[in-house]
Amino acid sequence: MRYKDIVCAVCGAVCDDIEVDLGESGDSGIMVYNACKLGKAKFHELRSDHRIKKPRIRVVKEAALEKKAAGGDNSVEDTNNCHEENDRDCKGNGSKHGGNDNGFKESSWEDALQRSAEILRNAKHPLLFMGAEASTEAIGVGIRLAEYLGGVVDSHPTVCHGPTVMGVQEAGLPSATLGEVKNRADLIMYWGTNPMQSHLRHMSRYSTFPRGYFKESGKKEREVWVIDPRETSTAKIADVHIQIEPNKDYELMSAIRATLKGHKPDKPVGGVEIETICNIAERMNTCKYGVIFLGLGIASSAGKHRNLESALRLVREINKYARFILIPNLGHGNVSGFLQTMTWNSGYPFGVDYSRGYPRYNPGEFTTVDLLRRKEVDALLVVAADLVSHFPRSVVEYMTKIPMISVDISNGPTPLLSDVVLPGVITGMESGGTIYRMDHVPLRLKKFIDPPFDFTKSDEDTLKQLFGYIENIK
Repeated sequence: MRYKDIVCAVCGAVCDDIEVDLGESGDSGIMVYNACKLGKAKFHELRSDHRIKKPRIRVVKEAALEKKAAGGDNSVEDTNNCHEENDRDCKGNGSKHGGNDNGFKESSWEDALQRSAEILRNAKHPLLFMGAEASTEAIGVGIRLAEYLGGVVDSHPTVCHGPTVMGVQEAGLPSATLGEVKNRADLIMYWGTNPMQSHLRHMSRYSTFPRGYFKESGKKEREVWVIDPRETSTAKIADVHIQIEPNKDYELMSAIRATLKGHKPDKPVGGVEIETICNIAERMNTCKYGVIFLGLGIASSAGKHRNLESALRLVREINKYARFILIPNLGHGNVSGFLQTMTWNSGYPFGVDYSRGYPRYNPGEFTTVDLLRRKEVDALLVVAADLVSHFPRSVVEYMTKIPMISVDISNGPTPLLSDVVLPGVITGMESGGTIYRMDHVPLRLKKFIDPPFDFTKSDEDTLKQLFGYIENIK
């Protein structure tokens, strides 16, 4: 059967024109139309061989905890050492610890929830990491759970567009929807981003190539400028590529602002000649509708959130002469959804600590990597994210020493190092919900197939059930 108008939640572009043909009953083949390579790979997870379908509990950690509860001489350190030994020695047939693959045993859904609830309830300072592929509804439950436990809640912005958010807090966000860009923009600037690799349908669907209401000829009525230290695949198809020196974005933005105010620089800035700087300012000043798409190249370079603050103030300056907006190219599917949900729940966008009974926000203190690096959390719940694959080694080593719970759809480094693994439900395919596009527009996802189990309907349902178990522990 063929399903139409499916929303893809893989990246921040959130394309809503996907069609999926699941084939005949029992057929393992899945045909996906209109999606990019990243989206197609995600839809094929519906019938992948490595899909997690049953809950699992790590038996070695369980045995150590039971021995300790029975009055044995196990210390916390002994339990951690056993966990690490299990990670090293049990990845084959697990013969050293009872023949269980990777030291796990399959459990009932109720036992897995009960064990997860005990881990979180007994923790003094738990951390809940809500992945950006979770629905806004699931994220909302996770935030309430963190508040109830007096823990910390965080998400992908902590390691990607956090500086972007901090820059917006300083200078505001003159923005619009991607539909406005498609229909009106005649100048498109990609600064520190390479959508040809990161958002594969961005240029063809939203910005450069599509025919808009006021831009009926599409690309012929638009100019594309790329500002990037490298000659990326996006730069190769742009009308103008300005090759700036690495970590000189703040200086160039400041020079353009000065030029707009009539103060011409007296020397090149960031490897960009004076004449080129004047041309940039002139083109931005004379366009009818311009947009800057900012990427992690800005948020990750020297200056961090000050780069974003400078870019936003530049856009604000240009709006004295021409209509100009800025849209961050958010990478993961529901990064914007987490930011929106976290903000209207607590007043802060990410890395929020509830340990004192009220929300506190201080990037670098209450953000995930920093908390784990300083060993300030004693339990970890990860929903729809693979932290082990992306975090520094010292942080991952500490993650192996504390109880960890994963809600995930497939086996990966994070589930394999977890103490409890709860099967995840694919948002936008096996469950409905809401996610936000990179321009902060909410889109409703619809379910078109049932998950391969019946003990939960969605990640939101899983977290609600877990919340209930936690509340029942005295």
